[in-house]
Amino acid sequence: MEGKTLLVNIYNVLPELLSSDEIVKLLLIRTIEAADMTPVLHTLQIAHFPIPVKDKGFRGEYGLSAGIVLIESHVYIHTWPEKNYMRYEMSSCKDFGEKKVLNVLKTILGNKIKIEYQAIPWEIKNE
Repeated sequence: MEGKTLLVNIYNVLPELLSSDEIVKLLLIRTIEAADMTPVLHTLQIAHFPIPVKDKGFRGEYGLSAGIVLIESHVYIHTWPEKNYMRYEMSSCKDFGEKKVLNVLKTILGNKIKIEYQAIPWEIKNE
């Protein structure tokens, strides 16, 4: 079995985009469509941070993490609005066009963002 994992660091993103459930959902759905994959819709989850700690206020920085299971694997997004930063990961047991996924990220997040990425092929070998 072969596949690919796309890891993307995105800088200079407007904080209001990184704090929005609607934008994060849009990023997940549109990048999944661009990669021609199939979401398992009931698995979409969004968690907001910071996490409240009993009797101690909050732990960590604020932002959100979101993910969705795909028939082909998964997609996750983690945001740090106060740092204007987002991390995106798509992993699949099939090849996909990472340039299409990156173009969707640029279109939704704006042309002032800076993107660094790696597309890492992987293979499970039968021993």
